[in-house]
Amino acid sequence: MPGAQRSDDAGGPGEDISRLKAELAEVTARRAEAEHRCAQLESKIRDMEEELAARSGESGSVMLPLAALQSQLVTYWENGRNNEAARELTEAALVLPVEGLSDLVAWLDDREDRQHAAHVVRNMARVRDVDDVAAFGGRTLRKQWTPSDSQWAAVRAELLAAEACKVMTPRDIARLHTLWPDSWNVAEVEFRFRPSGPTSVLAALLESDRTLDEVAQVLALVPPDDEAAVKNLYASATYKDEYLLTLIPVAAEHEWQQLLTLLVTDLSKRVHRLGLWLTVRSSRLGTMTDAQWRTLTGLLLDGLSLEGLMPVFTAVCKAYNDSLTPVGLALTPLPAILRELQTRNVLSDFTKLVGGRWALLPERRKERDLARSALAAWRKSQG
Repeated sequence: MPGAQRSDDAGGPGEDISRLKAELAEVTARRAEAEHRCAQLESKIRDMEEELAARSGESGSVMLPLAALQSQLVTYWENGRNNEAARELTEAALVLPVEGLSDLVAWLDDREDRQHAAHVVRNMARVRDVDDVAAFGGRTLRKQWTPSDSQWAAVRAELLAAEACKVMTPRDIARLHTLWPDSWNVAEVEFRFRPSGPTSVLAALLESDRTLDEVAQVLALVPPDDEAAVKNLYASATYKDEYLLTLIPVAAEHEWQQLLTLLVTDLSKRVHRLGLWLTVRSSRLGTMTDAQWRTLTGLLLDGLSLEGLMPVFTAVCKAYNDSLTPVGLALTPLPAILRELQTRNVLSDFTKLVGGRWALLPERRKERDLARSALAAWRKSQG
C-alpha cells in the first residue's frame, strides 16, 4: 500500500543517521585516545633524546664508555676493520669529554699507535670549541703518558696548537692563548729532543700560514703587558729571524713596548749576521706594507747607526736585484726605506756612506754596487 511504503522509507534514513552518529562517536573516541597516546609517545621520545644528548654530547650520537671504546677499537683492528675504527676515533674527537679524550690519546700513544693518536688530536682541534681545545691542551701538558714516553705530551701540544691556528679565527686564537698560555719545549724533557714544532699557541700562530695582518689581529686582542704572550713571542723571534723582523712593526703598531724593546735589542746584535735577511722576499716578510717597512726602518735608525743600517739596505737590494730600475723600484720595500731616511733628514748622509767606502771582499763590493744602483734608480724616479 502507498501509505506503508512511505512509513518504511521514513524509518530507513533515520536508522542510518543513528548508526552513522554512533560510528562517528566511536571513531572520535578512538581518535582522541590515539592523539593522547601520540602525545605520550612524543613526550617519551623527547625525554629519551634529551637523555642521549646529555650522555653523548651535542652531536646526539651515542658514545661508548672509554673502556668499551678501547675494546671495540682493538676488535676492529684485529679483524681488519680499520675504516670502522677510524670512524669511531673521529666520533670520539667530536663528542668524548675532554678528560676521556686525553686518556684515549694517552692510551693510543702507550700502544705506540702514533698515527691514530695524531688523527684524534687533529680532529679535536678542528671541530671542538676553543674552551675544549684549551682544556685538552692544558691537560695534555700536565699528563705524563708513560715514564718512557714523556716527550709525547709536548709533541701532542705542538700538533694541537698548530692545527687550531690553521682553522680558528683571530679572536678564537687570542682566546686560546688566554685560556692556554703554557709554553712547552720537547728539548726540556728527558730525551733532550730538539724542538720540531711550535712551543706555545702564539708560536704556532707565527709558524702557521696565517697572514701578517691576521697575526696583527690576534696581537690586537691580547693585552700588551701579558707576560706569557711577551715571553712566548720573544722565544719564537729568537728561534727564527723572519719572526723577529715581522714582529717588530706589529709590536710597534699595537704598542707592545716591552716586546718591542726586546726585539730591537736582539736585532741590533744580529743585524750583521749572514743569512738574517735571506727571507726578505719570502713568506710574511715579503708581504710587509710600506708603512711597516718605514716603522722597521725608523726603529732600526733609533737603535743603530747609519752604518748599522747598511746591511739591511744592501740585503733588500740583493733580494730585489732584478727590480733596481726607476719603474721596478716601486715593487720593492726600498722606496719606503728611503722615504723614512728622507723624513729623518739623513738620506744625504746615507747616500755618501753608500758611495764613499770601497770594500775589500768581492761580495761586499757587489752589495755596494747594488746599493748604488738602487739609489740611482730612486733619484731618477723622483725626477
